[in-house]
This record gives sequence, structure tokens and C-alpha cells, in this order.
Amino acid sequence: MSLFAAPNLQTQVLLLASLLCLVAAVWDLRTGQIPNWLTLGSLLLGPIAQVALSHLAYPGVSLLLFLATSLLGIVFSALVPFLLWKKNALGGGDLKLLVAVGALLGPMLGLQVQLYSFLIALIIAPAQLAYRGKLLGTLKNAGSLLLNPLRQKSRRIELPPAALSEFRFGPAIFLAAVASVVTTR
Repeated sequence: MSLFAAPNLQTQVLLLASLLCLVAAVWDLRTGQIPNWLTLGSLLLGPIAQVALSHLAYPGVSLLLFLATSLLGIVFSALVPFLLWKKNALGGGDLKLLVAVGALLGPMLGLQVQLYSFLIALIIAPAQLAYRGKLLGTLKNAGSLLLNPLRQKSRRIELPPAALSEFRFGPAIFLAAVASVVTTR
């Protein structure tokens, strides 16, 4: 079955997003980074793919509506990841990948993939930290960071960057895209 013989538009764009996320996940696992050519290229091509596939599925609907859907996907998919990136809780490649997925999928499916990716990371990260023997130390550091806003400025605990744990989020985004294909059929 070819991609364009998929039963509906949602499945088609989710399969494209899954392919994008697969490449990003493999790259992230191997290098710890998601390349700009992949994320920014997808961010530029996402609206084009969204408009083209939507126009094929719904030829009577205005192309501007499909473009607006893609642009809303970019905006809504950027909000939470951007805040996490500003707090150094998410990598720049992960942010750009989630935004590119939003450009391709639109706001509803883009946010669905984002929610699923955070839920998957919530399961994978503790298991990964336990395997590395870093779970308890990371939980202690996380507790300190969570309590800092409640403390007086003079009593806040500053953690060095080395005390923070690294998590490669690309695979979680890929698994979320695949889960979205399965759950939206």
C-alpha cells in the first residue's frame, strides 16, 4: 500500500510525520542532535505538504484554509516546547521537530503527537535513569528545582548543568507519531 493510497487524509499526514520523526529519532540516538536541515526543511515543506494533500482530499475547499491550518499547527505546537526550551528543559532540535510536526499535521494532531510524546517520555525517562543508576539523584535535583520558587531568594539551590540529566527526546516523538497513526484510524 503506497502512502497516497492510505484511507484518509489524517493517515497520510500522520505517516509522513512518522517518517520524519523516524529519521529524527535515529539521528538523535546516534548523535544526540536533530539536524537543522531536517527540522527546518520540514518546517518549510510542512505547510506545502499540508496544503497539497488537503487539496487532493478536499478539492472544493479554499487553499487558504489549509494554509491557515498548517500555520496554526506551527503556533500551537511551539507554545509549550518553546517555554521548555527557554528553561533548558528541551533541546532546540526537539523544539524544531515538534513545530515541524505541527506544520505538517495542523493544531489538533500536532498537539496530540506532542502530548503523546511527553507521556511516552514520562514512562521512558525514569526507566532509563534507573538503568543508568541516576534515578534517585535526578529525583532529588528535580525536587530542589520544584521547591526553589517557594524558597526565599537567598535559600534557593542552584544546580550546575552537570547535575541535570540528558534525555534524547527524538525517539519519544517518533513513538508518539506512530501511536497517533494507530489511535486515529
